[in-house]
Amino acid sequence: LAISPKELGKTVFAQIKLVSQQAKVQKTTLHHVKAHGALYNDLCTDSEKSKTFVEQILKIDEGLIVLAPPNSALKEVANGKLKVMTEGFADRLYEEDFKLVSRKYPKAVLNEKNEVLEQVLAMVKKGEISLENGSILRSEFDTICVHSDTPNSLEILRFLNRELPKRNIQIR
Repeated sequence: LAISPKELGKTVFAQIKLVSQQAKVQKTTLHHVKAHGALYNDLCTDSEKSKTFVEQILKIDEGLIVLAPPNSALKEVANGKLKVMTEGFADRLYEEDFKLVSRKYPKAVLNEKNEVLEQVLAMVKKGEISLENGSILRSEFDTICVHSDTPNSLEILRFLNRELPKRNIQIR
């Protein structure tokens, strides 16, 4: 994103504040913050943007949880300042640096429910992600994401909701 740190801070603050206020209108509270899209990708490697992102969250609510990819600049910057939950993606292939394989690659998105289940089981039970080249990435995961724009995402979620408890994995 071609945006100055000051402008990034202003837009992040405004967006999180708006969601937080709307949560209150609905008689609930904001639980966590997760960047999306290009910003999420930038926060994997950009410490300055990560610092700005974390600073804005802290201005709103020091009790908010931030979702961060493993081995990311965001996770490193947020540690000790906010509670961090390490996020894994059930429905995406990974590169060796924990970045997601570009959607331009035909197999980047996993949309077969058993394949997604196997990836989730490996992440949760073993802390592993298998790469296409046969190597393994290791990380603990606190939360798993299924993208809503993945083909069959609703079917995948229903399948995971049925199958994971059978394997002693609690869904919260």
